[in-house]
Amino acid sequence: MSSNNIDFIALPYEKCKNDLAAFRNKNRSDGRDSRYFEWRYLLRPSGKEPVIVWAIDKGGAPAGSLSLIPHEYFVNGQSRFLGVLGDISVSESMRGKGIAGRMLECLHGLKQVSDLGGCMVLPNEEASRPLLKAGWVKKSCLERHVKPLDISGRIRKKAGGFIAGISAPPLNLILRMKEAAIRVPAGYKTACATGFDERFDEIWRRLPKEGVIAGKRDMAYLSWRFADHPIEKFSVFLLSEGAKPSGYIVYKTDEDTIKVYDLLCPASGVEADYLVSSFLKFARSLAAASVTVRASNIALKGFDLKKFGFIKRPDAQDLMARCGSEGPAWNSWHITAGDKDV
Repeated sequence: MSSNNIDFIALPYEKCKNDLAAFRNKNRSDGRDSRYFEWRYLLRPSGKEPVIVWAIDKGGAPAGSLSLIPHEYFVNGQSRFLGVLGDISVSESMRGKGIAGRMLECLHGLKQVSDLGGCMVLPNEEASRPLLKAGWVKKSCLERHVKPLDISGRIRKKAGGFIAGISAPPLNLILRMKEAAIRVPAGYKTACATGFDERFDEIWRRLPKEGVIAGKRDMAYLSWRFADHPIEKFSVFLLSEGAKPSGYIVYKTDEDTIKVYDLLCPASGVEADYLVSSFLKFARSLAAASVTVRASNIALKGFDLKKFGFIKRPDAQDLMARCGSEGPAWNSWHITAGDKDV
């Protein structure tokens, strides 16, 4: 495919991995090393070959690139491979010339892509425009929910230490009151897990999958996404009923904020309430000032975060998709921050 002295070609990742890493790092502010590229492109549990689309100028130099990585999802209860779009990069001199849109046109015409069940991406604002023009559609979004735990720091910044010392304790007590009202179900316990094992396969197996799209969350996927991440360090909080696993929360600490990247509790109701309540108490033991959760409304269906004082913020991130075949499930995405595998 050619347009205005630019050629658009598709290559397997293995044939251009060094060029892709160099071009992406040159044109993005967040540089990544070889361990990251190997993790993201080669070690994913799907084991399927990623596709890289290149824009090459008349002198043979790259003007842009993007990648599509097959990833296993469950679509209305059936295992399907969807393409995860990512690493869209355009050289500075070629920006604003429609390169990203034409790379997408090239991508859409590939047999490897038409053989997939569809494609998805959690784009930044800059990437959203060419995606819309290329026929991608907003299907869901990651909504951000924030739970304040200790507001003394915020008051101290605005009004000083004396006022914070007087006003923060009673306000923090109010923040804890809803958690104290949650009934503890008999036989349940929570603990920090050291990694992902067969217990997480059991939790994933029990998640209802009809009528939704959900990325696979078994032991292999969770280990790859979180335990094996080459840059970020994640931790796991596990809920069990005796020896039976019931739910989990994957999180990382960012200064005085705990960020939840994934959470799952198939039974919902009392179990989900106890998982959230116990996790908030645990977060306080780490001296966290707040907890944030980013997830779609489908992923949070069994979690009543409002009950615990979480506040939904307006800065949602869209999920965009190019559907293989339309159906009700394509409007019902079970996604969390962990589905943005960066």
